[in-house]
Amino acid sequence: MSRNTLNMYFRKSPTETEVETEYWKTVTEGDRHVVVQSATAVGTAFPSAKDSHYSRHVWNLNVLGHSCKSVLHPVAVPGVTVPELHIGMLFAAQCWERDALLLPSILYQHTGAKKIFYSVPPSHAARFEEIVKRLQPKACQKTLPTVIPDSCVVPVNTLIQNHISVCRLTMEPGRFAVLFPNTYMTSISCGYNIVEKINFAPPEWLPVGYGVIKQMQDERQAPNVSMQQLVIQVALDARTGSDALQYALPILEEIHDNEVMYRKQLFAIGLKCSERLSLPTDYTPEGKRPRTNRKQALDEEQQHCDFCRCIPYVSLVLNEQEQNYLCLQHAVPYIQKRKNLKSFRLFHRYDATELREIIDRVMERIETKKRSPKKRTPQPSTSDADAAEADDSQDAEVTRTSP
Repeated sequence: MSRNTLNMYFRKSPTETEVETEYWKTVTEGDRHVVVQSATAVGTAFPSAKDSHYSRHVWNLNVLGHSCKSVLHPVAVPGVTVPELHIGMLFAAQCWERDALLLPSILYQHTGAKKIFYSVPPSHAARFEEIVKRLQPKACQKTLPTVIPDSCVVPVNTLIQNHISVCRLTMEPGRFAVLFPNTYMTSISCGYNIVEKINFAPPEWLPVGYGVIKQMQDERQAPNVSMQQLVIQVALDARTGSDALQYALPILEEIHDNEVMYRKQLFAIGLKCSERLSLPTDYTPEGKRPRTNRKQALDEEQQHCDFCRCIPYVSLVLNEQEQNYLCLQHAVPYIQKRKNLKSFRLFHRYDATELREIIDRVMERIETKKRSPKKRTPQPSTSDADAAEADDSQDAEVTRTSP
């Protein structure tokens, strides 16, 4: 189908400029009905066999998802920490979008025709949103104020005319591209191609991600990552560095304080039934993930709060009569309006003492790292320095005398 579509529009193999011109002409004029196909699949096209040297290579995106240098490595989320393959054909395009959690990402093109990417830098993101809402008000009316609908196609020339900076990148097979956080991006395929993508996060992203999750909670958007689970497992993983622990510490403190406050309020209202949830996939202090069976995996299914759509990992309230789940923050006002509390049960994975122990261990690891002596870079000996200086002088002399 990709080849047939190519032959319909071009007599010979087109250049990226010809594809680009024809695509935006079709978008702006809107007088032709063009049908294209594309697909997204969770998985990787990089070698994964254990006997392959490239299965452990640092540039293997499947390896990046497990790298302890990314704070996302304790959780497995398809399309975020698990690679995603994007398969496209001629004119297969991606509407303007940015990562919901403001995560950076890395892309690699495995094969096929070139792919053109456009991006709007974070400094122009607010201006970009204003332009999109002004040009497509009906589409934006159905979304939240901070969300651009995923069906927006705005020509690049229109953005440039409105003084918005747009970056352009042509991707070819064998090339990598890094997309920075809070960056809007769109793409056009010049033919059949396969591009792989995965997210990663440096330690300083943790407070950013926590703030984004709270904003999504206020706007009742469903995230695909539980920030509570991520921060706790980052804290429990023995491979986590001290810089990541320092960013995680204030978040852990806030999680602990909120749990103590809301549980006291629930117990004061009259909620009595409480039950502990198992922790089959939490990292142990040795940084190992215990094995799970099928039943345990089913028990681990993450539930969203029916009110704010967040993922309450540490604890949640279940209304067995209506089969709805609530985070503690919204369970308090919800239960206060009910007279009969027999159908409500509190489920928790950690009690307040266990949360405090996690915080204490994190503080201890940070202090231990501060007290440990820093590794010194070996300095060359005097004889080595003299020899290097003599070599540099000789090289400089040769450079001056060379024609």
